Amino acid sequence: MQSRVKALAGGVAVTGLVLAAAACSGSAATNSGSQSTSNSGSSATSVNRPIPGLASCSGGPQGAINYVGDIGGPLARNFNPFSSSANTADVQSFVYEPLLQYSLSKSSSVQPWLAASYKWTKGGKELTFQLRHGITWSDGKPFTSADVVFTFDTLKKFPATNLKGIQFSSVQAAGPYTVKMTFASPEYTQLFYIGTQYIVPQHIWAHISDPSKALNLNPVGTGPYTLTQLTPSNLELTANPHYWLKGLPCIKTVSAPPYYSNTTADLAMEQGDGNWGGLFVSGMSKYTSLPGHKFWNPPTNDVALYPNLTQAPLNSLPLRQAISLALNRSKIEQIGELGEEQVITNRTGVVLPRDQSQLASQYANDNFVYSAAKAKSVLTAAGYKYSSSGTLETPAGKPVTLQIMAPAAFSDWIAAVQEVAGELKAIGIQASVQPTQNAQWVSDMQLGHYQIGINAGTLGPNSFYQYDNWLSSTYSAPIGKIAPTNFERYQSPAANSLINSYLGTNDPKVQQKDMAGLEGIVANDLPVIPLYYATDWGLYVDSSIKGWPSPSNPYQIASSYDTPQNEVVLLHLVSSSS
Repeated sequence: MQSRVKALAGGVAVTGLVLAAAACSGSAATNSGSQSTSNSGSSATSVNRPIPGLASCSGGPQGAINYVGDIGGPLARNFNPFSSSANTADVQSFVYEPLLQYSLSKSSSVQPWLAASYKWTKGGKELTFQLRHGITWSDGKPFTSADVVFTFDTLKKFPATNLKGIQFSSVQAAGPYTVKMTFASPEYTQLFYIGTQYIVPQHIWAHISDPSKALNLNPVGTGPYTLTQLTPSNLELTANPHYWLKGLPCIKTVSAPPYYSNTTADLAMEQGDGNWGGLFVSGMSKYTSLPGHKFWNPPTNDVALYPNLTQAPLNSLPLRQAISLALNRSKIEQIGELGEEQVITNRTGVVLPRDQSQLASQYANDNFVYSAAKAKSVLTAAGYKYSSSGTLETPAGKPVTLQIMAPAAFSDWIAAVQEVAGELKAIGIQASVQPTQNAQWVSDMQLGHYQIGINAGTLGPNSFYQYDNWLSSTYSAPIGKIAPTNFERYQSPAANSLINSYLGTNDPKVQQKDMAGLEGIVANDLPVIPLYYATDWGLYVDSSIKGWPSPSNPYQIASSYDTPQNEVVLLHLVSSSS
């Protein structure tokens, strides 16, 4: 199962305790309010490579990547990086690029990309990027600070384009290769979102009346590929001969036809129709028995139930507590993921063992309890009743019924929530599963048009990013308006205060204290109900393509769908015939 939130908003994952420390990328975090990182010697040339290990191919680009993803429907003829509904999102990172890349497999690893360096000043209220020289857009026009300023101004002018929820006061160019951003308060943690925002060319997008609605069928980017075909049945990208990283890419074409479910996507990988995928495989031993077929699936975030907290009965804490108590998480994971993912035992939902250092000592042994009897006791103590037939009723006498929404194409999540529905019957809740076409599932989660749904938490450098996106009012919205990630519409002044404190400091001790407070909110208020950890599924075939990440070469996770980081993987790959 993909980590699918911020498909709603495009997310990623790296380990680490404090983003401020990560933001220094090799320099110690301080409280002086001035931090910087650079890629020495690369700010004035496009020849030097930003990170070691990228591919080399003397004969030019050769071979093809056949990309497999379970997108659940035909390809939309839409290549708009500002659109939340474009199901081409997984491969847009091969055309559009960010200022920074993050290694998802290494703690505190920031990789300057279109920006050669960045620096925080004024106590986290000012961020300056120095851009690389010599980069051109795929149409030959120069890439400059004007493009970066235009991109971020677009996010402010058209809020529907701001898929990452980036907040800033101003952005301006200080010369052709310098960009300064200012903020009303310290915003160290936003570097992750700002740095991974796709940059678009001003000379193209300035003529578009509403960037959120453009189809963008002829995209112009700085990336290693250009779009050469986009139909409902296939998407093809071809190596950009003018890419700023000279000698790259080494793979000539990327083909990404649609697959409607895990089942058809699995079959494509098994039969050799695909050589890079990011999806749940129902028979991993069968898959790995095939020549060259390998995988790497590190856990990075939580799969959880998201209750709609604006509606009865799920706005009732005792009901949420009872639901959590009634769940046999081990069985749910086994039925849904066949033991391929790790059950969440700690009630905080902190990603363990990756983020063990963030877990407050008072919650170290605070684990979920599975007990239908205790669930019933919680309910009756809160005034819930049982009918003569055993149906749970609210204190007002209404039967408790739940519809659990899940994306129809994701067979593992469908199986998991079917088991959830069955287990809730043991405490009198009549629950049913509502399989929903993927695009509709995304829309319904964002708009709040659901009762309870399954989804994966936001990826980020550490577990704070899940909490931020679960709990912050910034990411919420009234029902019928788009909430970027706080789909459950959780509202808590205490949570907002802790989040704002964490965001406003680069002091690890303060951030650790803030995390402890947020962990208590997740454990005790159950704004979401964690089930098991989502892994970043990475499937690949190395018989004809070399350079894949792996536990022994963890330069990046192997996932095909985490953007923009999958670009880094692609730039490591080379055809074995090269």
